[in-house]
Amino acid sequence: MRISTYFSYILALLLMPILSLAQVAPPPSLAVKAYLLQDFNSGAFIAEYKKDERIEPA
Repeated sequence: MRISTYFSYILALLLMPILSLAQVAPPPSLAVKAYLLQDFNSGAFIAEYKKDERIEPA
């Protein structure tokens, strides 16, 4: 009984990192010249495509 309990705990600890991997969605495919998506609160860039290319404003 004790060995099977320990084995269950060890198996759970080994499988936990595999099951908790986050799936990241690919960036969107848009018909635009360039785009930049930035988080307002943290200022981090979430997605970008040709962010350094100079284009005329809309």
